[in-house]
Amino acid sequence: MSTKEEQNNMSPGITKEKINFFVLFFTMMLVCLIVAGATMGILYQTAFKEERLRLKENAESQSYLMEAMARFDASFSAHDHPGGAVGATISQIRDAHEHYNSFAKSGEFLIGKLEKDKITFLFGHLKNHVVKPSTVPLASTIAEPMRRALLGESGTMIGLDYRNVKVLAAYHPVPALKLGIVVKIDLQEIREPFIRAGILVFATAMIAITLGALFFYRISNPIIAQLQNQGNSLREYADQINNTNIELKISNNELNREISRRKQVTQTLQQNEKHIRLLLNSTSEGIYGLDTHGNCTFVNAAALRLLGYKEEKDLLNKNMHYTIHHTNDDGTPLPETECTIFRAFQSGEECHADKDMLWRADGTNFAAEYWSYPIKEDDITIGAVVTFFDITERNRAKQKLEASLNEKETLLKEVHHRVKNNMQIISSLLSLQSRQATNAPETKQVIEECRGRVKTMALIHEKLYQSHNLGSIDFADYLHDLTADLNRTRQNNDANIAITVRSDQIFLPVDAAIPCGLIINELVTNAFKHGFPDNASGEINIHLHKTDEDTLRLTVKDNGQGFIPDIEINQTNKLGLTLVANLARQLDATLEYQNNDGFECTFAFKIEEPEKPNERRPAE
Repeated sequence: MSTKEEQNNMSPGITKEKINFFVLFFTMMLVCLIVAGATMGILYQTAFKEERLRLKENAESQSYLMEAMARFDASFSAHDHPGGAVGATISQIRDAHEHYNSFAKSGEFLIGKLEKDKITFLFGHLKNHVVKPSTVPLASTIAEPMRRALLGESGTMIGLDYRNVKVLAAYHPVPALKLGIVVKIDLQEIREPFIRAGILVFATAMIAITLGALFFYRISNPIIAQLQNQGNSLREYADQINNTNIELKISNNELNREISRRKQVTQTLQQNEKHIRLLLNSTSEGIYGLDTHGNCTFVNAAALRLLGYKEEKDLLNKNMHYTIHHTNDDGTPLPETECTIFRAFQSGEECHADKDMLWRADGTNFAAEYWSYPIKEDDITIGAVVTFFDITERNRAKQKLEASLNEKETLLKEVHHRVKNNMQIISSLLSLQSRQATNAPETKQVIEECRGRVKTMALIHEKLYQSHNLGSIDFADYLHDLTADLNRTRQNNDANIAITVRSDQIFLPVDAAIPCGLIINELVTNAFKHGFPDNASGEINIHLHKTDEDTLRLTVKDNGQGFIPDIEINQTNKLGLTLVANLARQLDATLEYQNNDGFECTFAFKIEEPEKPNERRPAE
């Protein structure tokens, strides 16, 4: 291998080693920073606690000393000093501090008192001279240590002093003199030596780590290069060995691929067969397969259970028609040529049956519903698959339900029949009453109108009694019968009024049919009564149709004299139109009156049309 190739092979290794070197270097720097930071933090917290304790002891000792001096001055110097005992004590404390250097550069001793709502500082000792800070309001956010001392509290805190500078302060009250003492030091002064020490330690550590890393790199670089050369040599030997074995590996790989492919095909087939069998055995329906001769090719667990067999081998390769489908329910034989399943798969068609019987292994039978589907390969039927289940319980439930429905239908028809008969009785009574009201025409007319309304409702119950579907009636048929009866009973002999009905085939439930019938009765009766005076001839048109899926539109129009004037339509107090309006509201319908070559009334309402009956029951 040439020198240039060696250099090219070494370049990636050298680059990698440089990266590792820098990673190690920065890791050592990070560790150094963490250790130095943790150390400085611990030292700072320790110094901070000691400083706090020192300030607290100083404040307490000064407080106790001032109280002792105050008691002495109260006994012996109360009349010797112009300011009295308190003035004597303050004077001695001030004199002592003028001859005493402060404990730190920013350390300060303060004495203050509370005057009304202000904090007044009597004096302060800062370093080597006495100061007198300005007065501060008690509610101010600064001078917090002195405020706490004057309020009788004692302790330490970090807060703002009267200069609005953050300090560590100890405060203590002097109850005997009603004063407060504060001993404080700036936080910046506490932190400053630790910051300088941290910078010095970091710089020293960086220099030491850098020098150590450079020294380590210069020593280890030749060793790394030698190891890389040895690695290159080993790779060359490995390449030679690989080249000698490559043909054998290719042959082995081809053979292994072929073996693996065949194993995968076999495993896939086995898994598919297992999966299909699990699916078949997991269903509740019985499933079995047939060949073209009607012999069983497979059977699932549900089929074995339903047919009373224990093992699959009891049915495999047996003719299923002669085993489970050989006899009708009445005991007569069922030939294979008449078997629905056999005929279906012989012709390649699907079939379904739900009235046949299947026979169990113990000789009992059960009602079954089954489907047969042909199995085809290249459009050639090679067998069939049959699914079935026991419908004995379903048939029993169906029979019970049908019996219950028949009973309820009979009862409901009897109810409608009796309601119709009762209304006929009421109509007959009203007719008799009408005949007796010969001297009261208006009363007779009212009775006849009531009789017409009763007959209108009775006709609906008669239609329901005749209908196969007791929940609805054919309203078009009802309209023809209703108008024929109205034309027969309402029209004068000399009048010639024709009623024309045009209606879609619409089935209405009872709660909609009765209001609609009553509305039509009222409108037609009003047309007979008021639309054609003096036995005039005319025509009444009734039109009922759907405007969309669930909206019906009913129009009753005559070509008589109309309703005059129009303003009276909405203001009339006549019973007929009032009843029409109330019935329209009951249907939630829109109601419109107009004069259009006669009187015309239109109303539309939404309704869910019931299912149309398949047949009608003849009237009795």
